[in-house]
Amino acid sequence: MRSRYSAFCSKNLPYLLQTRLPEKRYLDNPTDLEKTFDQAQWLKLDVLNSSAVDDRGTVEFIAFYKDATGIGQIHERSDFLRRDGHWYYADGVHLPAKKLQRNDPCCCGSGKKFKKCCGA
Repeated sequence: MRSRYSAFCSKNLPYLLQTRLPEKRYLDNPTDLEKTFDQAQWLKLDVLNSSAVDDRGTVEFIAFYKDATGIGQIHERSDFLRRDGHWYYADGVHLPAKKLQRNDPCCCGSGKKFKKCCGA
């Protein structure tokens, strides 16, 4: 999961496609992914939970980003499958956004509390 987040940050479209489950690889529209690259600045990844049993894994995460409308987040539970020793993103379910509390560290990385930064 962290490597896919890094690929979004570095705008590495080939890696994102290569780490998608091969039979689902072309369900993602490369043009839509490229628009994401242009529209969002990725700020922070919080991995909330992860588990793996045999060749199946699940990761729940929140990815924070900044775009023209402000700070946003993607809260998702992602499923991964391991084939031939490599993990592939299979699918994900979007979950409700996590409400940031006033005293939480700001997701923009400023080091300030949310209430004194992006939450002001």
